[in-house]
Amino acid sequence: GTYLGTFIINKISKKKILIQVITNKKEIINEIKKNGYSASLLNSNGLYGQKNYLIFIIINNKRRNELIKIIKKIDKNCFIIINENKEIINGYFKK
Repeated sequence: GTYLGTFIINKISKKKILIQVITNKKEIINEIKKNGYSASLLNSNGLYGQKNYLIFIIINNKRRNELIKIIKKIDKNCFIIINENKEIINGYFKK
């Protein structure tokens, strides 16, 4: 019922989502670029002083699992936040 409906919508949706990744592994950005995605990278500091990177990636929802697999291959413990977007103006998006 609900699971199947959500699965189907996620597969056919052309909606863009924002994936935010917090990690200490900068090589994620190179892997993202190598696979044709575009991203923005910011340096950040954790609450307890650790140095991290905050990566912003906007993609089509149907590519979400593919991108998360790429990210998790490098840092299985990274913090990932996924948001649906109401509107996006300008930018580069992998088709």
